[in-house]
Amino acid sequence: SKRHPGHHTHMRVVALAAVGAATVLWWSQSRRRRASVREQYEELAGSYNERWAAYVQATLNAFMSCASEPLRDLTAGDCVLDVGTGTGAVPRAILRSFPGLKLSAADLSESMIETGRHECPAVDFVVAPAESLPFASGSFAAATTLSSLHFWTDPEKGLREMHRCLKPGGRVVLSDWCHDFVVCKMCAWYLWLTPGHSKADWSILTSREVNGMLTEAGFVDVAFTTYKVDARVFGRWWLPRWGMMAFVARKAEQGSCAVGRDSREGRKRERE
Repeated sequence: SKRHPGHHTHMRVVALAAVGAATVLWWSQSRRRRASVREQYEELAGSYNERWAAYVQATLNAFMSCASEPLRDLTAGDCVLDVGTGTGAVPRAILRSFPGLKLSAADLSESMIETGRHECPAVDFVVAPAESLPFASGSFAAATTLSSLHFWTDPEKGLREMHRCLKPGGRVVLSDWCHDFVVCKMCAWYLWLTPGHSKADWSILTSREVNGMLTEAGFVDVAFTTYKVDARVFGRWWLPRWGMMAFVARKAEQGSCAVGRDSREGRKRERE
């Protein structure tokens, strides 16, 4: 069937309008001041535990199932570090399951750390970003981080810092949002479009990227899994299940020869 003579002109106008709108949106987003991660969580600290209780519990349960085996190998008195701890949900959970361990926890938000100190005095809380941890090399038998990696200014440097702080043979357990999942891609776009979020909010990483970062940081025996949590924990009934990834890796023993990168690819297990 023949199209109306003005059809192509109309389509060109629509296309130009779309490109123009996208350009204006990009320009306005690039100029709009973004809250820093520190600013966001300084403001959230007072209500964080209540506001995010369902999400924290859902992800913490899955995280602890991944962390239990590495932590079970430790002995009383061993030191464990949690990075990007927020108000300390992970160290509190570890102490409940493994009361003989000594926990330290770092976060860049002083207000979040103060809340953590109040709720769990047994943990040694410090104000510090992942990229500059104030601990001596080889101080910890294990290190953990949950839902924090994508907030770090420099994830590669943060993972190198965790590696430095571990003793030879020490294990790292890491879990974060996973850009492998469509729902996380959708969320990244939403956070980019709405005000009040830092760039880190939408800088969600893929499992392949994190696997490469761990390998480059010097970790060996890198293994990972993906899992999902019910998105109703965000108060969004219409979202599909939220995508997460979890990694377990090890710092090589002193004197051991690190294997090549190709043979250190993470071993993936899908878990629904």
